[in-house]
Amino acid sequence: MKPALLALLLLLSTTCSIAQRELKNPLIDSKQVLEKGSELFQDGKFKEAIDEYLKVPVSDTNYSDVVKELINSYYRDSNYTAAEQYSRKALDYFPEKKVIWLRYLADIYDDTKRTQEALGIYDSILKMSPHDYLSFYNRGVCLYRLERRDEATADFQQCVIYNPFYPQGHYFLGLCAMQKGNLVQSMLSFSTSLMVYPGNRNYKRTFTLMSSISYMGMPGEIIAKGVADVRRRAGLQPAEGFEHLPFAPGQGLDHDAVLFATFVTLHL
Repeated sequence: MKPALLALLLLLSTTCSIAQRELKNPLIDSKQVLEKGSELFQDGKFKEAIDEYLKVPVSDTNYSDVVKELINSYYRDSNYTAAEQYSRKALDYFPEKKVIWLRYLADIYDDTKRTQEALGIYDSILKMSPHDYLSFYNRGVCLYRLERRDEATADFQQCVIYNPFYPQGHYFLGLCAMQKGNLVQSMLSFSTSLMVYPGNRNYKRTFTLMSSISYMGMPGEIIAKGVADVRRRAGLQPAEGFEHLPFAPGQGLDHDAVLFATFVTLHL
């Protein structure tokens, strides 16, 4: 057989072999997987997002991002066992991101009632990364649930020192201060949480708590007078609501309590 013909046959054989291998193991575009998985996650389709992320092999250059999204998806799907398994795998695969994976593990421990283990991990993280505001916050929440209020307060204070724009840190500082009877401090912390992020996940609860503080010790007739004063200033009829506002008040809010808090603010 002529050398040229032999070379051609070898080339065809190699090409066919590669094509067959790609049919069995098609190439995965991990960037597209991440984009599609993120859309599914945002829609609350956590299981579908997991199926998408599982297509990406460990050898992919974006696998650290993929495993992070896998952990998030398993976590949000309440599959804490799988989330923990992938957090541990991530520690082996990507030790340079140890703080991130440990933070996931600590959150999983906390949500599965292994509070002491969670506290131990937060302690370890803060030794490695002493300015990690999220770990101060999460450890503070653990301590708050254990009713260790002074320690929790210290952690929330560190949280807002390292990230003054994190609303949850201010919110929990307000809770701690309120439970200690420090109402002025509580109002300041609650106000700050709304200032840095007006639409944060606790905004309704924050308004309610602030309103309850402003109500404390006030006779009913004074409250009614304050509510009427704010409504008059706004040009509202007695039965008229606030539906015309671009940021309409949400359900579950005590509207009169908010109006009275506004009245107090106007007369400070």
